[in-house]
Amino acid sequence: KKEAVKAVQLLFDERGLIPGRDIEALVTISDLYSEVAIEELKKRGFKIPRDLLVVGFNNRQDSFTVSPPLTTIDPNFYRHGYLALESLLALIRGETAPERIYVPTNLVLRQSCGCFEDPVIKAKTCDKITVSTSVFPPDWNQPIAAQREPLLQSLRNCFNGSLSVLGP
Repeated sequence: KKEAVKAVQLLFDERGLIPGRDIEALVTISDLYSEVAIEELKKRGFKIPRDLLVVGFNNRQDSFTVSPPLTTIDPNFYRHGYLALESLLALIRGETAPERIYVPTNLVLRQSCGCFEDPVIKAKTCDKITVSTSVFPPDWNQPIAAQREPLLQSLRNCFNGSLSVLGP
């Protein structure tokens, strides 16, 4: 974790890089590093993804709970293990196994790269509700409490008044 903080310090303190002018994205070797970097960047007043895009690697279970949810690369570790075992069993049986096996990775788009997740983009709307898919919303950290009642009323209109809301 300390390495992620050191990387942010190196880029912005020592090298004096300015997001948007000198650097557009931060891509790390691990979702955990990305999560720590995002927290450090937020402490410095940067808005993710408006000021800087962030992408991780591993597709950790927690990567969608980061704010904003972390775009990541899923290396498909299960497939790696499966193919390695398959090759090992072939060698044990005296068969040949490939020298190299390539396993494609998958890009998992979430909001830290400025992209909305697929379900959000594909959401159906009714007359009263609109879903913005602008790449950079004005402020990811802005409270939405002021929009709560108009949104709930729009939802009630969509469901002909049959919407129940739990909580305050």
